[in-house]
Amino acid sequence: MEKYISIVIIIACGLIGVSSGLFIKKHRKK
Repeated sequence: MEKYISIVIIIACGLIGVSSGLFIKKHRKK
């Protein structure tokens, strides 16, 4: 269970980083 939780947390952090990065790029272009 611990490994599964750690994997979920890593995936969540990755998605947040990608979404925030795309948001910043779009904001800079405008």
